[in-house]
Amino acid sequence: MRIRVDNLASDVTEQDLRQLFEIFGRVDGIDTRRQGQAILDMPSTAAAKRAIAELDGQVLRGFGLAVTPYSDRRPTKPRYGRRH
Repeated sequence: MRIRVDNLASDVTEQDLRQLFEIFGRVDGIDTRRQGQAILDMPSTAAAKRAIAELDGQVLRGFGLAVTPYSDRRPTKPRYGRRH
């Protein structure tokens, strides 16, 4: 399962994230897409859900983490009116 982590301090490393999330289970990969955000891959859905529940809102180096399931989908614009 993929997990999105937002609001990371600029000095947080991939190793820091690995150590934090491996408390809950194996981490297969970490992608730091841009500063302040990372995507983690955990093969166990149950472990990933526990990590999300326990780590969302926790403070790491002075920043409150936002930990959520990752979604590839882009938000779509709402359609108003009918299509002709």
